Amino acid sequence: METLDQAILSSVMEIPSGNIFDSHVIIKMLLQKHSDCYLREMPKKDDCTTKTYHRQIADRIGALTELLEPAGTSCSFNIHDKLSQCKCWKRK
Repeated sequence: METLDQAILSSVMEIPSGNIFDSHVIIKMLLQKHSDCYLREMPKKDDCTTKTYHRQIADRIGALTELLEPAGTSCSFNIHDKLSQCKCWKRK
């Protein structure tokens, strides 16, 4: 059974080297290609909001330091079609 970390890695590996992307891109890829994993690993606590879960995903993306380097922040549409700030990375 695929873990969330494996799904994140798989998604990041699809980004061509040298490109900059934000966490919303990876979250959308998780929802489209790894939705069962995304839902299964979502914390079941009442106080875990979508924003909190997506921040945890962004932290896991950022942990892939061998593949990525920080590239600031962006303002892009989240899964609720609202503009929000999120972290960016450059694929090495």
